[in-house]
Amino acid sequence: MTRWPRWRTVYCPSCAALVTGLAGHHLLRRPELMMRTDPLFVVIALGTCFGPAFLDTAPRYMAGAARCSFLMLLVAAFGLGLSHWLGIHPCTAILTFSPGGIAKMSLTAKTLHMGAPIVTALHVFSC
Repeated sequence: MTRWPRWRTVYCPSCAALVTGLAGHHLLRRPELMMRTDPLFVVIALGTCFGPAFLDTAPRYMAGAARCSFLMLLVAAFGLGLSHWLGIHPCTAILTFSPGGIAKMSLTAKTLHMGAPIVTALHVFSC
């Protein structure tokens, strides 16, 4: 079986979404009810993962959470610097470098009324 080159499957749709988004045509549409209930199901899934054994490993978990929080502050500072350099909205730049999948970040940008095509394109090209 022949594999498609990466530029055909990833970069071409991203460039098309970027161009159409900058032209004012927004292609990201999901039902409002689905966008409002997604966080609820994420919280339910996370809540079912923890059990009584979690209390034994909680201090080590909190140290890891503190390290991750510090790294996210560094990422946010980088996004702020990038926003001043490129002249884009600071929230868009910070969301661009936030960890997560391309789909989730673009939906977050759409929900928060930010530049979803810019977030998607920079997310793809920073990989």
